[in-house]
Amino acid sequence: MRTLRLFYSNHECTCGQLVIANHESQYKILHFHNGGLDKLAQIFEQWSALRVKSQRNPEVPSNKLSVQFSVVNPQLKKLEQHPEDELYDKVTWDYWRSCTSQDRFDDDIIRKVFFGIK
Repeated sequence: MRTLRLFYSNHECTCGQLVIANHESQYKILHFHNGGLDKLAQIFEQWSALRVKSQRNPEVPSNKLSVQFSVVNPQLKKLEQHPEDELYDKVTWDYWRSCTSQDRFDDDIIRKVFFGIK
């Protein structure tokens, strides 16, 4: 993940879109039509893995309100990590192809994807 950006659609900054961009410039857009985007922004502002790049400006028209966060590598203590983190090898292309060619996904592939060495 490279950046998270919040685009507000109302002056209260509760509705709008969350845009997630990765390093390959692929985007995911999550729509918040019924509020809650302000709560998510508060969590992002508290999260040490994100750095705020721009602040809300109430003088700007509502369709221009946005906040951008840069994602920095979090430094998690071992106690904060999942017990299975880094217990599994990284998923290689050959391993992935062998699993997908068998038309099955077992628990090993799922664990390697989520808990493998980065």
